[in-house]
Amino acid sequence: MFLNGVNVVLCGDEDSFKGVTIAWATKVAKDHVTVSLPSEAAVTKMILFKAAFSISALGENQSSIAQQYGGSRQTKPLPINIHDLDFDLCAIPVVRNCRAHYLCNIIQEIFINDQTVLIAKVAEYGSTENIAPLVYDHAAYFDQ
Repeated sequence: MFLNGVNVVLCGDEDSFKGVTIAWATKVAKDHVTVSLPSEAAVTKMILFKAAFSISALGENQSSIAQQYGGSRQTKPLPINIHDLDFDLCAIPVVRNCRAHYLCNIIQEIFINDQTVLIAKVAEYGSTENIAPLVYDHAAYFDQ
């Protein structure tokens, strides 16, 4: 299990959820991952409150989903499309038809400058390995 490419981190439920696109998530041990999120982001605050989140590793042709959760530097952010999310697969929403998804429970938080680094245990994992990853390089998304 190795995360690469572009990932969407989500937290919440169908009535209230937040998300953010991140360019990396790293495997720490057999069933642990780390992610770094902006400390002041609404999704980070929700994740810290709920102590759980999901990671959806995006596949090729999912750059529009990455842009929906892409952050404040986008010149033309896309509106959130709730139909891109699956609320039934896990306890926390995941992106439909993504390359892989991970349901994670926080075991440690580290605050560094304006970032919050989360170390989490993977509680659930699913994949569709035959989908090529969406990758991010020099402020652009690329289908491999």
